[in-house]
Amino acid sequence: MIAGKILVSTAYLPPVAYFSMLFYADEVLIENKENYVKQTYRNRCYILSANGPQLLSVPVLLGSFHKTNIKDIRIDYTKRWQQVHLRAMTSSYRSSPYFEYYFDRIEKIISTNHEFIL
Repeated sequence: MIAGKILVSTAYLPPVAYFSMLFYADEVLIENKENYVKQTYRNRCYILSANGPQLLSVPVLLGSFHKTNIKDIRIDYTKRWQQVHLRAMTSSYRSSPYFEYYFDRIEKIISTNHEFIL
């Protein structure tokens, strides 16, 4: 069990263990001064599909990403990633308990064109 403050990295649909840490913490701080690291949970996640784990990735505009602060990373909307992610989630989880309860909220967040990843 975690008590007190915890500092966590940013994550796109992180694993259950991430949420478990958040649940038990008294206060959660999200690190917004870290440098962006490619191929991490910062902009990607795995969902369980009928064919096994499926990678979902939010495309970002990198430019010169070396030592770029996570709060300065922009999301790339030239690709139709939002529709791909929502279809994959619907296909994989629509018959799951509570899907209808949570999906509208998830869909709203993913469908909103946020400028930055954080």
